[in-house]
Formats: sequence, C-alpha cells, structure tokens
Amino acid sequence: MERLFASGQDSPLEMLRMLERNLKRERRIFSVAVGLLIVAALSAAIVTGLTLLNTSLKREQEAAHLMTTNVNAAISAQQGILTTGRLLLELSGQGLLGAPARKGGDRCVAYRRDHSETRVQFACDEAIQLLARGSRTPTLQFGLLDASASYGYGFFPADANVRDTNGVDRLAILSHWIQATMAARDIDQLDAVRERRTMWFKAPPTLGFHAHTFIAFSIVAKDDQPYAFVATRIDLDRVVADSIPESMESDAALFDPQGELLAGDAAANVFYAEKHLRPGPTGVFRWIPGHGWGARSQPLIYDIGHIVLSLPVFKDLAARRTEAFVILVLATLIDGHRVAVGLRDRRLAGRDLAARGQGLRVCDVGLRDQQGEGDGRHRRDDAEFCAARCG
Repeated sequence: MERLFASGQDSPLEMLRMLERNLKRERRIFSVAVGLLIVAALSAAIVTGLTLLNTSLKREQEAAHLMTTNVNAAISAQQGILTTGRLLLELSGQGLLGAPARKGGDRCVAYRRDHSETRVQFACDEAIQLLARGSRTPTLQFGLLDASASYGYGFFPADANVRDTNGVDRLAILSHWIQATMAARDIDQLDAVRERRTMWFKAPPTLGFHAHTFIAFSIVAKDDQPYAFVATRIDLDRVVADSIPESMESDAALFDPQGELLAGDAAANVFYAEKHLRPGPTGVFRWIPGHGWGARSQPLIYDIGHIVLSLPVFKDLAARRTEAFVILVLATLIDGHRVAVGLRDRRLAGRDLAARGQGLRVCDVGLRDQQGEGDGRHRRDDAEFCAARCG
C-alpha cells in the first residue's frame, strides 16, 4: 500500500513534499523581497536627502552672490560720493568754482578756525549741496595735506577743533595716515593725482571711529604739487550686516587679502573656513573635512578684501530639520506599508499551503483506511482524485 500511495509524480505524498518545498522557497523569496524593499526605501531617502542638500547649497550660493553684490554696491555708492568731492575739489583748485549759493543748513563745518582755505571750503559746500539731493546722507572731509585747514560734513563729530579728551588732534592723524598709506604702498603722490586713484585704509583707533570703519581718500594737486585731500568713511560691519539676505543660513565675515578680519561674524568656524578655503576656487561652496561647508567670494572692488561663508554640519541639519523629519517619516511609512503588505501575502499563502497539506494528510488517512478494500486500480483512481482535489 505504501508503494501504491507513494508511486507516481502526482501522488498525495509527493504533492505534500512539493508544498513544503514551495513554502520554504516562498519564505526565502519573501525575506529577499523585504530586504530589497528596505534597501529601496533607504536609497530613496538618501537620494532625496542629497537632492535637498544640493538645493540648500544652491540657495546659499545664490544668497552669497547677492551679499557680495550688496557689499560692492554699498562701497561703490560711497566711492561715488568721494568721486564727486574730488572732481569739485579739482575744479575749485583750478579757480573754476566760485562760492555756491547756500540753501538751508547744508554747509560744511570748519575744523580749523585759525586758518582758512577758501577753495577747499567752496568745494566742500558745493559737494554737500549737490549730494544732499540724493537719498544718501553724504559723509565727506576736505582738507590740506599739512592739516592746517579742513572742512567737513558728517565725517568727524561736530566739535570745533577735532580734539578728544586727551588732546589728540584727529585731523592731523587723518592727514598722517593718508600720506603714510601712500608711502607704505609705494604710491607716488603725483601719480595718484594723475590717475585719480582711490585708496583705502582701516581707520586707526586714534581717530575715534568704530573698529570696523574704513576710510577712502583721494588727493588733488595745485601748481603740480599735491596739496589737498578729500576723504569719506564707511562702516564695513554695518554694510556686511545689512547685505546679508534673510534666507542665508551661513555665518559670514569680511577678511582683507592678508586674512585679517575686517567685519562680520567673528566666530571660530568662520576663521577655520578662511584658513582652509584660501587655496582653491572661489565663489562655490566646498566641503571642509571635520567642519562642514564653506565658500570664499571673489575679491571685492578696490581689493578691499573677500567674504568668507561658513556652514557647519550641525547648523545645516538644524536649518533643515523639518525637511529631514518629513523624509524620514515618509520613508518609514512607505517601507512599513510595503512590509505589512508582504507579511499579509505571506500569511495568506502560508494558510493556503497549510490547508492543502492538511487535505493531503486527510486523503492519506482515507487511502490507508482503504487498505485491502477494492482492487489496485480503484485505489489508484482514489489517490489521483484526492491529489487533484487538494492540488
């Protein structure tokens, strides 16, 4: 009877063994499928995260470009004020500019009452009246190179002799630094006059200005001899702060060509970025190992310096925490849904295989009970019928 029951490829016993093999194979396939689903979900999350990072860096780069443009625009505006003052001082020095018709209170203050210079005064008054029509308040100081006479508007505080409590004459200090700057850079004064060159220097503390104040100046000549200057000042710290777009997440600072901080954020991560970004391309964000992302702008106009941006990893993650959380939640939900569907399908398949196996076992018991009853042909027919019904 055992031989009869087990004979043939479609016997109930062989069908039971085949169902068991199929069940084991489906378990292995399901495990592989679940693993692939998890890998796919993680890969999708990684790709989405990288896309988000790339978009974030592009936004930062656009904001950095806008900031550089704003700083250059502010410096150019102050340069325009200085150029106007220099041209008027040249005309006045050549006797081509008379006393302007004074309107209202727009007139320069004399900072040396013991000595006057009419041509310098005329140039200062004309420049202030002309520039006061614009939207920006002009800041100018005119004076002789020997500091014997000077007129200004909004440059120094409105004290008559420009002396601080220690008796330091800031007008003499200004004249000294103008000439010392040209000497330190090996600039001939007559060449500077002919080229109408604009020069910049960082205001020394003795002038009493903000620590991040820069002074721009030009000189003019009379009878082929340098004799007077015109100067303006700009607070680079304020310019940098006002130029930062609201969307920018990076810390920003302005450094001079030698790497000295001029204005902006004095955080340690900005100095670290300046040190490690010095070699390499400018204008693009680069990865700094152990730090995060950073960028170094192209030199600002008049070679004042360059802007350095620092975006540490922790700050970038903090800024993108909402997007990262959404990506994580969506990846978890999608992956969990796929696994749940797979578990349901596996459970249903297992139940089906178990039901078929149980049916074959019932057939097995029934066929064994028929041992000795009927001929072999009837028993084989019953076995084939049972296998067909349970298959």
